[in-house]
Amino acid sequence: MKRNILFIAMGALVLLSACTKKPWADVEEGSWNNDRRILDIKFAGQAGLAKVKDVDATTGTVTVQLATNLVSDMSKVTVETLDLSYKATSSVQRGGTIDFTEAAPVITVTSATGKARTYTIEMTEFTETLEGKFAIT
Repeated sequence: MKRNILFIAMGALVLLSACTKKPWADVEEGSWNNDRRILDIKFAGQAGLAKVKDVDATTGTVTVQLATNLVSDMSKVTVETLDLSYKATSSVQRGGTIDFTEAAPVITVTSATGKARTYTIEMTEFTETLEGKFAIT
């Protein structure tokens, strides 16, 4: 008799737990997602890694070094890779171009909820110090 009551109680618990709302609905919906970051970026002719810094909720900076001798047109530098936060979008896509001849080029990243952060891109020229021919004896 006690065994039957135990089975009935366990069955009731299973049925009650099956009636709960979908636990991942909020996550899948994305209303919580205000993240709008550049995680990684790489330009054609870039030397080293880009340094991405979030200044505040609406602005940020990206510092890169470009080997200008490897880029034929500084007004059309190709974005080779661009990794953003989950479900974020940007004003420039991978394969797009950035104009480094203008004073302050920017990329705007928008979160899934519509909040935006504008990254100013700061470029310094990379010069190779070991160019030439060397003889090792």
